[in-house]
Amino acid sequence: MKKNVGGIDKGLRIVLGIALILAGLLAPLSSGVKTAAFLVAAIALFTGIFGL
Repeated sequence: MKKNVGGIDKGLRIVLGIALILAGLLAPLSSGVKTAAFLVAAIALFTGIFGL
């Protein structure tokens, strides 16, 4: 399977994932928004690290 993530895209996904994790931990958000932030962060980090 051909990878669909370039170098810049990988870096941006990793930065986005880290930013969303920090927002979920530090920002005064509702539990639903925190869960959504962590879910999107996990997907962004996974695709950024593994390039899928």
